[in-house]
Amino acid sequence: SFNVVDQPAGATAANVCHVTMDHFDQGLALVTATEILDRLERYGVDLQALQHAAVNDGKLVIEVNAMDKANAHYSIGKNHIVMGRSPGNLNLGADRDILVHEIGHYLIHQISGIDASQPFARAVHEGISDVFSAFMHNDPEIGESFVVFGMQHARNAENQRAYAYGSAHAEAETIAGVWWDA
Repeated sequence: SFNVVDQPAGATAANVCHVTMDHFDQGLALVTATEILDRLERYGVDLQALQHAAVNDGKLVIEVNAMDKANAHYSIGKNHIVMGRSPGNLNLGADRDILVHEIGHYLIHQISGIDASQPFARAVHEGISDVFSAFMHNDPEIGESFVVFGMQHARNAENQRAYAYGSAHAEAETIAGVWWDA
């Protein structure tokens, strides 16, 4: 079960109307989340067992266009995904790769309990979340919508990177690359 909302708590209609009046991003988030869960259920994953978080009655809450920056994150303690936007350029709620990546964080946490508080655990979380996205869409490029910032994508699982300590996202590309090659 998911709750999908398109505005932060306490937001007024005036603050939200310019974000997405037709709720396209909200609908896409719900469809994408449902598609992932349906696929996992077909693979034999017990979806009821995933809903053991003590917050939100075990439901994952997804907020689209909820912050004014091109970023997204999953909050473990809140069982909550926030998808941002860059005004006039990019709504991450409309980027299925990024949304699947964030739902991947939810699934990793619910299945394994890894909380990503340590650097290596954070890199594993990021890498496996990229794998969820790449495998879900059979495409190693994650976040092609980042072209608006002059990038081809946010990350790419098809790479020849050697693992080196640095940012969790750079390390994640190495981890995702191993899975993609396999």
